[in-house]
Amino acid sequence: MAYDLTMESNCSNDTNSTVLTVEQMLDVSYTEISTSCLSIIGSGSIIISTLWKKKICQPEVHPIFHLSLADLLASIFLLIGCSLYVVAADSNQDYSFECSLIIGLSMTFFLCTFLLTLTYGIEVYIRMRERLKRKPMRESIYGYFPSVYSLYFLSWVVPIMCSTALLVCSFFTKDLQNLDKASGRCKNFECVLLAHHRSEECVPDGYMAWYFVSNISFLVPLMLVLFFNLVLYFLTHRALRQRHLSRAIVGPRQYIDAARVRNRAILYCTVFVICWLPSVILGLVSFTNGFSMSGFFWLYILQGCTAPLQGLLNCIIYGWQRRGFQTAVNLIHPHTQIEKPRTSSMSGDFLLPGYKTFSNI
Repeated sequence: MAYDLTMESNCSNDTNSTVLTVEQMLDVSYTEISTSCLSIIGSGSIIISTLWKKKICQPEVHPIFHLSLADLLASIFLLIGCSLYVVAADSNQDYSFECSLIIGLSMTFFLCTFLLTLTYGIEVYIRMRERLKRKPMRESIYGYFPSVYSLYFLSWVVPIMCSTALLVCSFFTKDLQNLDKASGRCKNFECVLLAHHRSEECVPDGYMAWYFVSNISFLVPLMLVLFFNLVLYFLTHRALRQRHLSRAIVGPRQYIDAARVRNRAILYCTVFVICWLPSVILGLVSFTNGFSMSGFFWLYILQGCTAPLQGLLNCIIYGWQRRGFQTAVNLIHPHTQIEKPRTSSMSGDFLLPGYKTFSNI
């Protein structure tokens, strides 16, 4: 490795340093490169299949297409940033300024995925509520309610506009250019996705405020989306249960419907938690006094294993595993069904089979 070993040796001998060593950063980089590649493959498969089948505007396809596109862009930029760190470690080049922009773009598109996930939950709740009330749905040509259609648009525009404003403001900060003057452990520090706040050794004093804002603008929406997703899917399940109880007939079919909603909601929320819980913990811990990056190296590795893997997991649970998506892209025949217990015609509950959001068979 052509990296400045003398400089790294001096940093390694500095027992007061709390920053990850170059070797540790390389381990995190390789981890994120591996998981990013898997997400690129997964999200890319959704995009290619929908484009090939020309099904982008289908109601069962459009949400996962948006989500896969955001996952793909986030993973690509993260892959580029981590690859630059690996290249710089071998060539002793400094890409700190470039990486701050690249990782900023990656975080922006991750924010888009958060909002798109929340929008999907809102759409599920609205559709379920309307069907349970047996009201005709006023949908656009794309199959959405106008309000939900606007939310998909805002899920892209809001993060991009906020990130652009933050980038423009920080660009005029004089100390931003000092990122190119970093050395030792802090060299190319920005090339890797590290969801934490405290890193005073590697960030210029004049840039700490912007660094703080950028991390808060990532961490807070992440926690809010997690909370509101739990609330939305809980309300969806409760609305279905209340509808069944109001009819005073709760048979096998109603239990199957309720269990399907509950299981899919748990699956969606669990995958989101698995992907981003290490990042949330790391972000919160970094605000405590005495925080040391080197003391949480295992958590950085765990974050590198879970966060970039979101694209792969999303393409499975929102796409390939869902019967609605499979039918929309002509992977299975729409009339291919598995026999289910039939109840008395008095129940008249044929709501969920017509809406495939929670179908997994």
